[in-house]
Amino acid sequence: ESNIIGGMQASENTYNFSVGTCGTIYMSSGTTYNGFVTCGHHRTLSSAVSVNGNSFGTICLIGFSNNHYGDYSCVRMTSSDTLTNKIYGSSTAATRNITSASGSVAANATVMKFGYVSGYATATVTNTNTSMVTSGVTILGLEECTLTSGSSAPGDSGGPYYISGGSGNNYTFVGEHTAHHSSGSILFTPYVRFSSKFTPKTS
Repeated sequence: ESNIIGGMQASENTYNFSVGTCGTIYMSSGTTYNGFVTCGHHRTLSSAVSVNGNSFGTICLIGFSNNHYGDYSCVRMTSSDTLTNKIYGSSTAATRNITSASGSVAANATVMKFGYVSGYATATVTNTNTSMVTSGVTILGLEECTLTSGSSAPGDSGGPYYISGGSGNNYTFVGEHTAHHSSGSILFTPYVRFSSKFTPKTS
């Protein structure tokens, strides 16, 4: 058993990616599950997912298809791990509390991200509604940013984006990492794209 923290390494088959943040998953059937949100590309419905090398659960929902708004999936917990409202901050020793969520971020705002490969980074939002093509699939409704510190790499996908929550160690979840663009910018799926499917744990 372990505490699940946003930014940890997750794996499905041969793909490694990052945990976004923990919370409640809402299925179209009306069923709810505990688990976490992450990226949708390279995910396969019902596939087993491990976190930090240990069995965690299965993929129960995927939002990734041509001309779809956003790139996300949800992983249902079937293990006895503990879901937390924590994500990694400036290092894996510095966890931060997610105490709220915001659907999107305005242009010129500063965002923070964490991916298990690259660690912590900061960026400035340059475009609040852009698209990208990956593996022949066009994904709509993404936010584009320019890195101001840190870096981005494959495996960071799904990791949390967040902003200051105003006081102390409180932060607001705003989305999860989608891609590193060839131009050097980074792209994330804003929370508004999956807010009807997932609610972050905030305590």
